[in-house]
Amino acid sequence: MKLKFLLSSCLLISLNLFASGIKYPFDDIPKSLLKDAKAVVRNEDIVVEVNSNNKLVQKVTYAITILNKNGKSNGYFMHPYDKNMKVSGIRAQMFDKNGFEKKKKGGFDILDYALIPDGSTYGDLRIKAIDPENFEYPYTVEYNYEVTLTEVIQYPGWYPV
Repeated sequence: MKLKFLLSSCLLISLNLFASGIKYPFDDIPKSLLKDAKAVVRNEDIVVEVNSNNKLVQKVTYAITILNKNGKSNGYFMHPYDKNMKVSGIRAQMFDKNGFEKKKKGGFDILDYALIPDGSTYGDLRIKAIDPENFEYPYTVEYNYEVTLTEVIQYPGWYPV
């Protein structure tokens, strides 16, 4: 009896650990969203913290499933920044169609460009970017990052969906 209980407990624990590693499986997307779609937003979570009158921090989690080659550009991460806006803590995770993690990106994988690259006009506006690279379609990309705003003139917009 004790052996049976021990085996069933181990089985439940291992199944729970196995299931916790799966995120955003393609089969969880409602079929009604797939018709004529190139990408489907799976999650968008934005937490705004107002630390003082002149400092605001946004913590963002954003996940999108790229269904075919026409949706590839929707999977890129691009966020502008300047001296009053800092983008940090950027992490990306790529998942296959079954929801298994295939790759992580962060640190040196993040590209940093001047928004006006030709140098004819001076500007301190820059952009951070990540190319999730090609995977077998469909695949999901999840981005986590923080945006810190100083000299806050107005709060970011909020639009219920």
